[in-house]
Amino acid sequence: MINTKKQKQGISLIVLVITIIVVIILSGVIILNLSGTNLIGKAQEARYKTQKALEKEALTFAIANSIDENLDDALPNGWINDGNKTYISSTGNVYKIQNGEEIVDSGNITDDDTLPTGWSKDKNKTYFSSTGNIYKIQNDSKISEAGNIANPDGYKVFEISSQSDIYDAFDDPAKKQCWNIVDDFTISDYIYVHQDSFDLIINGNNHTIYGSNDEATTTSSASMFNFVGVGDNDNYFRLFNINLVSGEHYRYVFQFVKNDSFNANPIAMLSNVSIDHSKGLSLNNKYGAAIVCNSSDVKVYNNFSITSGERAWAAIDLDNSIRNVSFTFAKNASISMVDNRSQDKKDSEPFIGFSNENSNNTISFVNNSSFVMTSVIKNGKSGYDLISNS
Repeated sequence: MINTKKQKQGISLIVLVITIIVVIILSGVIILNLSGTNLIGKAQEARYKTQKALEKEALTFAIANSIDENLDDALPNGWINDGNKTYISSTGNVYKIQNGEEIVDSGNITDDDTLPTGWSKDKNKTYFSSTGNIYKIQNDSKISEAGNIANPDGYKVFEISSQSDIYDAFDDPAKKQCWNIVDDFTISDYIYVHQDSFDLIINGNNHTIYGSNDEATTTSSASMFNFVGVGDNDNYFRLFNINLVSGEHYRYVFQFVKNDSFNANPIAMLSNVSIDHSKGLSLNNKYGAAIVCNSSDVKVYNNFSITSGERAWAAIDLDNSIRNVSFTFAKNASISMVDNRSQDKKDSEPFIGFSNENSNNTISFVNNSSFVMTSVIKNGKSGYDLISNS
């Protein structure tokens, strides 16, 4: 007779041995995979450090051998002089020379996490330096110069010192325009920027555009500037070094709006922009917001300040009713926010709020800056409230 008890014990022992062998093999695979990943990461890090060391050596050589104070006669092939003793290597690394020969590593233009202070970038592989110079990365990965924000390559340039100058620019058929703001001025209209496949750079030169208190602007949707995506190609709106101050009869300062009749998406970039909506009043018993992003893509770089009005429901409103909406504070953004809303609005609405939420589309709000916010839900509306600067 077969001893079933011993047979079961034997089978159990075999199963245990097999299990141990499998665990050892799997553990070895996991260890190998982790080690491999770690080794790859370390190799990449070492290669990056070696590359930067070689670049610094090349820059040291240029400092020692150049007879030009800007080093233009001794820079390595493919390097660019950005001005103010700042140099861009062929790999996009940025170095600044201080005290004559001290080389300071200032980041890399292609990496959001290490984008140098004062720089900004857009989705077109276009990079804007702290000195206002523009660079593009071509298909061969070569970095090329593309003018500056006052005179970009391929753009028609307009000097703007009044509302009528803006309308003159609108009348021009150029699809790529640069508006150089050359003076402070006041607008009294609702400026509707909706040219087909438009590509606009506004170089504010630190000037201020004011919204009039004139009641001629009293329409229920009055906005100082409404940037609309029109046509088949994405529309780009880039604003640099400008201050906007709302008049009493504007519900909004900026609207970035997707028109569902067109394929074009509005893509905006704000760098060193100040928005004051403290005087903004709503009409017909409606409330307003400093910025409305309706199914658009907005990214903020460098200095950004926003002040909400007493009759604002939010400072920034994100609306994904037509398509996905995205609003991002870049890592190098320095943010100042003031909430002047009435107490009932503070209690009932997020400072940065999500409205007309469409479950088929996403809302993306990304805060990579040092400004601290907290996620909230008020009266069923989600969004973010302010806490403080960290």
